[in-house]
Amino acid sequence: AQESRGLGDVYKRQVRRVTEHLLGHYTEKVTLEELAAVACMKKYSLLRLFTKTEGITPYRYLETIRIGKAKELLAQDLEPAEVALMTGFSDQSHFSKFFKEVIGLTPGQYRNIFKVKQ
Repeated sequence: AQESRGLGDVYKRQVRRVTEHLLGHYTEKVTLEELAAVACMKKYSLLRLFTKTEGITPYRYLETIRIGKAKELLAQDLEPAEVALMTGFSDQSHFSKFFKEVIGLTPGQYRNIFKVKQ
């Protein structure tokens, strides 16, 4: 029992290293190869472990971080195109599509909520 608990701790540390790396590099293009190197694992082993541990893929985790940051920036009345670039999305259409999928509003609609309040 002691050995299996130790192994779980190693996996948790590897996943934590990856989540911390994603938090620190969310504005950049992050590859699975890069994440595998951070975790000192083969990329498909990391993909399985991360998805099992976090419930989503590393890429989806990264996009979730980006959406959280985008919400903060939109609330400050920044333009959606500017926010897309600042949060690491490849282009505004990808950003808008994913934002609407996750939040249920377009970035512009979300931004307008805060305009009304001010």
